Amino acid sequence: MDLITNRYFEKFLSEFGISGGLTDRNFEKFINYSILFPKNISNFNLSSVSTGDGGDCAIDGLAIVLNNKYISTLGELEDILGSGMEFSVELYFIQSKTSDRFDGKEMLQFGNGVLDVFKVGDSVTKVRNEKIKEKCKMIQMLLDNYDSFSATPRCYLYYVTTGTWINDQNLLSDKEKIILDIKNLELFDKNIEFYTYGSKDIRKHYELTKLQNSATFELKEKIELPYMEGVKESYLATLPVKEYLKLIVDEQGKITKGIFELNVRDFNGVQNNRVNQEIINTINSDEKNYFGLMNNGITIVGKSFSKGKGLYTIKNFYVVNGCQTSNILHLTSEHLDDSMWIAIK
Repeated sequence: MDLITNRYFEKFLSEFGISGGLTDRNFEKFINYSILFPKNISNFNLSSVSTGDGGDCAIDGLAIVLNNKYISTLGELEDILGSGMEFSVELYFIQSKTSDRFDGKEMLQFGNGVLDVFKVGDSVTKVRNEKIKEKCKMIQMLLDNYDSFSATPRCYLYYVTTGTWINDQNLLSDKEKIILDIKNLELFDKNIEFYTYGSKDIRKHYELTKLQNSATFELKEKIELPYMEGVKESYLATLPVKEYLKLIVDEQGKITKGIFELNVRDFNGVQNNRVNQEIINTINSDEKNYFGLMNNGITIVGKSFSKGKGLYTIKNFYVVNGCQTSNILHLTSEHLDDSMWIAIK
């Protein structure tokens, strides 16, 4: 392991108060965190994600994500399925090794382990620990509700070592075989991505966990509000809805992690929510230019707000009112146009 990756590993253990030192199990946690935390998955739970402990089907991390929210338990999944709402599904599988090389045999074992978690009954070939057993039950429950998916689910695989990936032809062949085997499940269509990461990628992804929550946007129409104790500055403004999305959506097209943590309510979905259905109806109508008049607007709080080169930047911010509207705008982004605006405080 190179010096910088080793330092990052030690820093991670210190920050999370994880004992035991630089062990393989702790390295698995380090990789699970570095890969998944920057993806803006809400409700992320490192302990639940980490599955490596014997009987793990060669899978050291497994995350089940619905509507960009990590699902920790079978009970939590049952509650979501019982809500009647449609949802997107993403499955993340991670295997990590402290070895400084990529091993085709280990990679194929990883691929076979991923295939095995979709099996039931006598077709199961791998020993499963308790965490893997629960994850498998959750996956089967998801498959039982496949008709509720808002889109074809996505599958992500990560095989990580401390070495350097050099596109070895034998390893590339093993990688393609795994992708083809998963594709033959006919669950993901073409939505299968397999990443082989080495030490440089580990460092890059750990560094991404340290980025501040920030957004830069254009703000033309604003009114400064009266002074309030404890508030450095405040404004009432209007923003084009497309410009507002720049505040809440990251480069991957996902809603930025944690920005609704101070909101009174989580996103309530669409199917059984009349208000959210009406918002969508307005967006899809010929009167979408009245959207800003009909909507109550968004309230954002942040620790800093600055201007430079004609653009404003807000850092460490939260949307404290407007979770429903924000999620609906994100879901219907393809139907938004330049006539639509929204009020912002």
